[in-house]
Amino acid sequence: MKHKIDIRGAIIPNDYKWFYDWWEEDSTCPRDVQKVIDAVQPGDEIEVYINSPGGVIDAGSEIYTLLRQQDNVKIFITGQACSAASIIAMAGHCSMTPTSLMMVHCVSTGARGNHSDMEHAAEVLRTADKALSTAYIAKTGMSEEDVIEMMEAETWLTAQQAKERGLIDAIMFEESEREILAAGHGFQLPSQEAMEKARKAMKETETSKDESVFILQQKLNFLKLKIKNLEDKEMKEFKYVVTDNEGIHARPAGELVKLVKGFESKITIEKDGKTVECRKLLALMGLGVKKGHEVTFTFDGADEDAAYEAVSKFMQETL
Repeated sequence: MKHKIDIRGAIIPNDYKWFYDWWEEDSTCPRDVQKVIDAVQPGDEIEVYINSPGGVIDAGSEIYTLLRQQDNVKIFITGQACSAASIIAMAGHCSMTPTSLMMVHCVSTGARGNHSDMEHAAEVLRTADKALSTAYIAKTGMSEEDVIEMMEAETWLTAQQAKERGLIDAIMFEESEREILAAGHGFQLPSQEAMEKARKAMKETETSKDESVFILQQKLNFLKLKIKNLEDKEMKEFKYVVTDNEGIHARPAGELVKLVKGFESKITIEKDGKTVECRKLLALMGLGVKKGHEVTFTFDGADEDAAYEAVSKFMQETL
């Protein structure tokens, strides 16, 4: 399950939250983050979205600590991560949109009093800078000297510059392979190289499938053409006017049926628009063929020529 935390607006202590809410101002306090974390179960993921100008460093440090104690934290800087918000961004795997900004600077405060008070305040600020620098050092591996120098210069960074310094892990929407946190012992996603090989194999398989489909389609087209040729083929026909005084009665009808059963071809007889198979005696007798009636025989099959010759001879000699 994924849990979302929005770090938006000013980063403030818990006691000030009601005031910002009353004025309907975006703000984030440690209690907001704690409420989400309280619902997290083992194996769950936390996604943190930052768009904040910063705020009170104590509150930022507390939020940073809450997130660092969790597993599977992914942080996304979608607008700006300045001052205390940049400290929070160091708490996990962090990505920035190409249009976002990060700003790192030293702690500031207001002070009044004599020179001793001012010197004391300055020393407190230097100590605070050292404490906060540890978050950047842990993330980037930079030396304390380099981090303090970056803070003192109030450094503004693009996503690319932040990535080059190790302050973030990735730039969002880039195509390059990036490390992905996984919630499972021994779990590892396949590499881009392995995925490319799989894509290539799938394309080759698809090509083979396409070729197979093409071959089957050609075979189907051939069969359709063959069927069409058979349908268009002009069947052998034989027309005959019956001369027997009794027409096609039982005896010659039985002999005709016996004759046509000796051939594989389909043989039909038609009279006055009614067509029956010559193999069926009762259907043949049902035509009621009399002397002077014209009948048409058709022959369709492998031995149609031989059947044509045999039937035409039979009719001429018998009927």
